[in-house]
Amino acid sequence: MMEKRRVAFLFGAGAEGGGNFNIKKGIAFFRASLCSSEKSRINNALKSVMGQRTYFTNQYKYRVDTIDVSKFALKSFIIEKAIHNKDFLVKHNDLIVSILNDDELKFIDCELNREISLKHKSAKDAGLENDINEIKTEFNTILNGDIKYSRINIPLLRDLFTSEKDDTSEKDDSVKIDLNVGTAGLFDSYFHTIIDPKKYSAIRFSKVFNYYWACYFAILEDVLSFLLPNHREFNKFFENDKKLNYLNVLNNLEELTKRLYCFDVSDFSVSDSYYNLIRQSFERFKNNVECVGVATTNYFRFCEIVHPDPIYLNGQLKLFEYPEYLEVADLSQETIQKEKLLFPFIFGQSMVKPIVSRYQTEEFHRLYKLLNGENGADILVVLGFNINEDDNHINAFLHDFVTQGKKLIIVTEEDESHFEKMLRCKASDIHTVKVKYGNNKEVTDTLFAEIMK
Repeated sequence: MMEKRRVAFLFGAGAEGGGNFNIKKGIAFFRASLCSSEKSRINNALKSVMGQRTYFTNQYKYRVDTIDVSKFALKSFIIEKAIHNKDFLVKHNDLIVSILNDDELKFIDCELNREISLKHKSAKDAGLENDINEIKTEFNTILNGDIKYSRINIPLLRDLFTSEKDDTSEKDDSVKIDLNVGTAGLFDSYFHTIIDPKKYSAIRFSKVFNYYWACYFAILEDVLSFLLPNHREFNKFFENDKKLNYLNVLNNLEELTKRLYCFDVSDFSVSDSYYNLIRQSFERFKNNVECVGVATTNYFRFCEIVHPDPIYLNGQLKLFEYPEYLEVADLSQETIQKEKLLFPFIFGQSMVKPIVSRYQTEEFHRLYKLLNGENGADILVVLGFNINEDDNHINAFLHDFVTQGKKLIIVTEEDESHFEKMLRCKASDIHTVKVKYGNNKEVTDTLFAEIMK
């Protein structure tokens, strides 16, 4: 009798987005967390609940500071464009030398082998204050998704970005934004402040603290919105305008978490979701294939539909960190310690994912066993996961899997050369399933046809 193919899945945000569970992903998640218009409401709720005590041996009290991503991102986009497009640099030289400081301009000079000598000139001295203020205003509009590419007025910004239509005529006229360029390195200088905010900057600690709560609320709102039609008990966590009631969530965090983690998998069933269709496909081909495990960069339990014990690589909605005590609590099982400062143990859109708890090392050890163990996977399918630089720690596992001669299948609409570059392996070693997203059944059928080859 032929041995069954042992198949594992790596799911990313794309597996739970539109047409599935409608969880925000990519630029939408970025806007709902880092650029959220809800920041002041979130911070006021956090201040109400956590601002009454001092923490870190009475050295820290909650602050409402948040990350100003627009200033950082504007500079990052300009630097990246200038390095790779000399014409852009020359054309907008007067504005660029007023927006960037001397160190940033020296970096561009070095990257261009000093072909152009750049020196900072203040916007005031150059008479460009109004121009730069207009650039910042319109850039914020672009970042928040409130303008189409064809409606951008400022020439520098029109040259800085492109339209999604430039890739595929079927896409809309939205501005194409590469988050890896815009936010690369943004958080790197903040993470260490979690060790001791008094010593390493209470302001920076507060910025990363508030960012993780914004991420949590963005994810939670979508999860609860999905569950709400069949579970009206969650209605109390929403305002009348269907926005989260952040204060109610924070004041009932343990109750909410325990409720979220007591559901049966059937409560998550969406008949034409990827997860449900994949489960049905395994049942259909059960004599030939078996699912030996699932890993995910998502944060909630939806993928339990495919496998009952997923590997969570970026944290979970049920986990919360007490930074002062180097502890992570599972509020689905434990009692919340209200006297301690806590924030969600999840990892957002950052290039660096610091190791801060055994939960991470345990999950990545499980991933190692899934891909390398004696009874591990022969085939790994990547679905809804963008293989980019910000997840290089995961890419390394995929590289190892491929170099062992095992079958890596990537479901994609993209050019496969992208994966060859990211995984540092031959294109011929990667099996790509080219699909057109929109019909989950067609995607799943095409994927299993590749698995069964």
